[in-house]
Amino acid sequence: MSFLKTIILILLSINTLSSGLFAATSTCSDIQTVMVCSQKRQDSIPTNVCVKNVTLNGYFHANPYSTIGSCSQFDIKKIKTYACNAGLRFIPRSSNVCIKKDQNNIFASSCGDSTNCVCSNDAGTEINTNYFNYSKANYDETVTPNFIQYTSDASMTKEYAVASGNTGSEILQDGSALKFHFGSEFYGAEYFVDICIKNSNAETAENSLKLNGRILFGNAIFKTTNYIVSSALSTNVETICATGTGQVGPVSQLGPGSFISGERRFSEITIPSAPLCVVRHYFKETNTKDLRENNYKKVTFQTFTDVTPSDSSQLNPRPTIFCNITYDGKNKAYICEQRTFNNNESFLETLFNQHYFGPNTYTGQCPAICKPF
Repeated sequence: MSFLKTIILILLSINTLSSGLFAATSTCSDIQTVMVCSQKRQDSIPTNVCVKNVTLNGYFHANPYSTIGSCSQFDIKKIKTYACNAGLRFIPRSSNVCIKKDQNNIFASSCGDSTNCVCSNDAGTEINTNYFNYSKANYDETVTPNFIQYTSDASMTKEYAVASGNTGSEILQDGSALKFHFGSEFYGAEYFVDICIKNSNAETAENSLKLNGRILFGNAIFKTTNYIVSSALSTNVETICATGTGQVGPVSQLGPGSFISGERRFSEITIPSAPLCVVRHYFKETNTKDLRENNYKKVTFQTFTDVTPSDSSQLNPRPTIFCNITYDGKNKAYICEQRTFNNNESFLETLFNQHYFGPNTYTGQCPAICKPF
């Protein structure tokens, strides 16, 4: 029997709820200062400092990764999700399979008395026809990835051939760049795709995350039925998190299951807000009886992953308020101007583009009667 080929394309769609959270108002004792989560470089450790309001402009220019408020404040924008690994393995069968077409297409180890019989090739020889293509780059969210294409053959052992040997440090290209090729006449391929969740929030243990998603099958009909039915495809979603000490944290698992109406959903999976979590999407062909249909087909799966904080109240912006007081000599009166900033972007825009923060800028609301504090 001649070799055949099935191509599985994984289309990645990764979403993090983009709500710009802002830290609470200053806890500094001096009302002319404000709490700042100071970070000069992206890889430096953030620390809490009290900064004079009048010096904020220069401070944020010198420390561009800083934000207003305590470093412990949760910020969804500090959570990055990206495809970071993939793998394939194919364990060959120990015996051949023959189909007795003149005897109701029954399967046997040999043709025997059948006069119209087709057998597979020697067991194990098809292993070299199973491989996957991918493009990867070093993960650095500050630069555009420089993707390089690779090909990895499936292993003849129980170990997976993988795209990345250092989980989290590399990013895989999305779209149709990830392709699994199955040239084996047998079903039995097992493959996975990892989605990394990198969290740079300080004191992450205080804020667990909620994971929702689905795997959507793009219809691909063979001669008689579609791929997920003919291969008896099973899926599983497993989440593993690493703690700050480097230990493997709690494991959340959806459990093996089948597609329903072309998709598999998972929802309300709670994971710790650890520095790094990996969501592994497993696919396994469980049909151990039939041969693959002898024709070329392309199958598409699309993954959707949403990450939100378990505490929905954290999605409400927490404003930081400043009051700038000036004296109007002509009218001999004080003028109070209050500004409320709901996100770091609006704060920085005002800080860098307007002369608002002066020697009499106070943290908090303006007094009921406009006068110096």
